[in-house]
Amino acid sequence: MRYIEVLTNARIERAIEAYEATLEFIVSTGKRESCVDESVVLRNEVVAALKHSGLSSEDIREGGGEASQPVWFSTKSVIRRVIIRNASMEPLMSAMAAMERLFAALKQPYFSRVKKSFTFYSPIPLYASNTSADEAIRTAITKARLTAALIAQESGV
Repeated sequence: MRYIEVLTNARIERAIEAYEATLEFIVSTGKRESCVDESVVLRNEVVAALKHSGLSSEDIREGGGEASQPVWFSTKSVIRRVIIRNASMEPLMSAMAAMERLFAALKQPYFSRVKKSFTFYSPIPLYASNTSADEAIRTAITKARLTAALIAQESGV
């Protein structure tokens, strides 16, 4: 039995639709202070600073969070996440600079029971959904079959 094996490639190009970054901020307090109240105030300041930096309300989403109060520690904390998305990288970089300015301006005495910090995770590209992937694969298979048929015809098989 004779057979013809043909290898083929499919090339798929995807365009970047938007960029997305996650901002995570943490409020830690002693057990007697309200961590949640402080985090709500800070959240409002963060959203206002993001909007002031050029982002719209549609670009800003709540990203969840968590609260913890371990029994064996004398502190508790609330972590909140804000996800920002924009078609351009420029507003995200402006937002990062705005967060740095906001947290630098916060008064946090060394011996304060309330600590506030943030982490701005690097923006990642979000790709547009590409329906042409199936078409690229179909085209590659069709080309492989035509190549195999041509080889078979030329070799007399």
